[in-house]
Amino acid sequence: MDPARRNTKFGILAFDRCSGVEIDNSQVLGDGVSVYPDCPIELPAHWNTWLGSIQSENLTRANLTFTVQINSETPTFLDDETKQLLKQLEALRFGLFFHGIPTYRNNLIALGGIDNHGEASVRQVEIPMLAYFHPCGRTPVITMDSLVGANTCATRIVSLMPGNDDAFRRIRAGLRACVYGMQERDLPERLHQFVRALDGLTMIPPGQGANRFSQRAQLFAAGTNIADTLIELYRLRSAQEHLNDLRQALATQPEEDFRRLVSLRAYQAEQAALTTYRQLLTTPHLLTHLESETSINEFWALNDEMRRDIWGAACDMDAVEAQHDETYAILGDP
Repeated sequence: MDPARRNTKFGILAFDRCSGVEIDNSQVLGDGVSVYPDCPIELPAHWNTWLGSIQSENLTRANLTFTVQINSETPTFLDDETKQLLKQLEALRFGLFFHGIPTYRNNLIALGGIDNHGEASVRQVEIPMLAYFHPCGRTPVITMDSLVGANTCATRIVSLMPGNDDAFRRIRAGLRACVYGMQERDLPERLHQFVRALDGLTMIPPGQGANRFSQRAQLFAAGTNIADTLIELYRLRSAQEHLNDLRQALATQPEEDFRRLVSLRAYQAEQAALTTYRQLLTTPHLLTHLESETSINEFWALNDEMRRDIWGAACDMDAVEAQHDETYAILGDP
């Protein structure tokens, strides 16, 4: 972002005390999009009036900041250009999370403009809902590669949203389910949303349930006894969706084992969904296979080898389990 660039609109997405940030310098990610390891501008004192003291502190303390800047004939007006900047910053936020959900104290979006006199002003402030990582998960390392990937995801998300026809309808619904999962702290509900996100891509015919989900979702997830794992995920999701006791979805076992298994399955659902949608958003040819219900049916009608060649690597659920259990052994039931 260039604070001296007149007749422009800008948007800032700032993360306060974000974990795992490993960038030392600002970088351009794309057309008008940059990222910084700090706040890219010095806040004038009167910005406190626009932002409020708490939001100003969140911005000045930020250790990860995305900015978008565009030329504008109406730099001080809130209009469709402002709405597009907001959509782009929201997409960047979730593009980052698809590469792993970090911990952070707060996040803030500030939207404004720089007029033809060089005066910068903030016209709109948004405080997005917090996203949470699984308590027994592994927080990501945020590198330039993951930030470039976040921008790629964001570009795809913007191109898919909001969508007024049936094209990519299931992908949009799956993305929304992922967002709901990220923003949910309750582990059974996180599992519910992330499995829904995967379920949307499998497009199981009515009445075929857990077994068909297990067959198809093995394209997205691999590991020891993966068929059984996916059946459990589906049953747990169904129990949560219908407000049933999750114990009904699992074999009888001691309470301690039950709590550990629910925690594990929630983390596996999260990682499988984030990996799947990250792969989908960063690999353009995959989108064409999941554009419509017709193309999805044609995709699932292919033999397993052809689908695997098209899709690529699946999420390693054994590695996810090892990551979870390493922390669970220390923390216990989250």
